[in-house]
Amino acid sequence: PECFARVLGVIAVTQGRLIEFGLDGDGQRRSRLRHLVTGDHTTVGITHRHSLVNPDLGTAVTVQVFSPPLGHD
Repeated sequence: PECFARVLGVIAVTQGRLIEFGLDGDGQRRSRLRHLVTGDHTTVGITHRHSLVNPDLGTAVTVQVFSPPLGHD
């Protein structure tokens, strides 16, 4: 699971498809579930926690842009 504390960002699917599971504070899956396919995008923010899964055998490709960059406080 990824946690984006103090970070805003966008994730765009450029190939394939992904399933996004929303996570609660303990890292457990919540009821929020989204299917993302080529051309879809989603935003992530300060309180956003999720897990992305590729349900297919083929490749899924994303472009992810964050501000500030991940790993920089």
